Amino acid sequence: MESLATPKLNKSEMVKKIPRIHSIDLLRALAILIMIFGHFGLWFLDGDELSWGWWDYFGMWFGPIGAPIFLICVGFSLVFYVENKKKRSTEKELQNAVLRRGGFLWGFGYILNLLIEGFSRWWIWNIIVLIGVSTIITFFTLKLSIKHRIIISSILLILNPLSQLLGIIYHLSILPFWSWHPTFIEFIMLSSITIHDLWNPFSLNMVLIGTIIGSFTLNKIKEGKIESLPRTFLIYGLILCIFSCAIDVNLRYGGVMPLILDFNHEVHIIFSTGVFLSFFALFFWFQDVKKRNNIILKQISVLSSLAFTIFVAHHLFARYFFGPIFRSSFEMFDIFYFISNPLIRTLFFQIIMQPVNLISTYSLQIITIVFTIFFWIITVFWSKFKFKYSLEWAIRKLS
Repeated sequence: MESLATPKLNKSEMVKKIPRIHSIDLLRALAILIMIFGHFGLWFLDGDELSWGWWDYFGMWFGPIGAPIFLICVGFSLVFYVENKKKRSTEKELQNAVLRRGGFLWGFGYILNLLIEGFSRWWIWNIIVLIGVSTIITFFTLKLSIKHRIIISSILLILNPLSQLLGIIYHLSILPFWSWHPTFIEFIMLSSITIHDLWNPFSLNMVLIGTIIGSFTLNKIKEGKIESLPRTFLIYGLILCIFSCAIDVNLRYGGVMPLILDFNHEVHIIFSTGVFLSFFALFFWFQDVKKRNNIILKQISVLSSLAFTIFVAHHLFARYFFGPIFRSSFEMFDIFYFISNPLIRTLFFQIIMQPVNLISTYSLQIITIVFTIFFWIITVFWSKFKFKYSLEWAIRKLS
């Protein structure tokens, strides 16, 4: 096995300095924006998929890819972090740094649960916990070649339906009333259950895929073949997107997408990887090859510097400020895991539950945009102090 999957090149072939990948910063910032808009719509609109207007289309087509893109960026960035760190650290020091980095995020994820879920549910899964665990596990896979990691990722995709079995066992044990309900069985069989109360080990595949893309990019940079990357990534990205749509009919129709709503699902993993590669190819060509990092892209990318902090802040904002003021449908989410048909779900919610929104879609858009602009201003201001005491600052200190 190669040490950290780095190819053996002659000194003449090695570039003197690994450049910063600006397109990854942009994609990470866009992923955060997608999650903010998607989460606010999901949390504070009434759940009627037919009444969201443009937000409905945003939620269906863009919302589900926010988290996967963010996770792939985590794996990608890990490769470059390790590459830069190993130049000034021993193998043991590097390993300890990554363990501290991943362990901190893992533990902080549970602290976040305490803040937004309370003591009774502090132990449940969330994306920060996933990133912490995945960082540790995928670090050790960096010692494998890219080919070996692709094989492992493929195996995880094949085994991913086992999460359906975990979902069946879990739900049948706590909800026997629903155990033979046909809609529930249909939901179980059509999609890999997102078990928010149990960590799904297959979720780390997104971060693993990120390391594969990152290592491939790093190798090409070292070989001086950076200009070949956009074309390669675009071709593979389009192939994966077309393949996903070919095998899953739900990806071809807006508004009826039960499978893509769960980013643990194997088809969604393939589709999200294709979307990431396609956009990464375009942004990489524009920003990193042609060096056309214009002012608009730069200002969007600013949010990448505080991605984790902003993610936590939008949860706290929703829980302690926005939530108490406006009615949230968050409490109703669990019941919808058993109703996969959008029409039945809408009728159930509107006729039986009869929700009343205390905020319009337009008002929510204004609040979401103001929240985003506010944190952009905070990020610009905070950068003057090198983001001291932010979540990112703590991660840097530990690693």
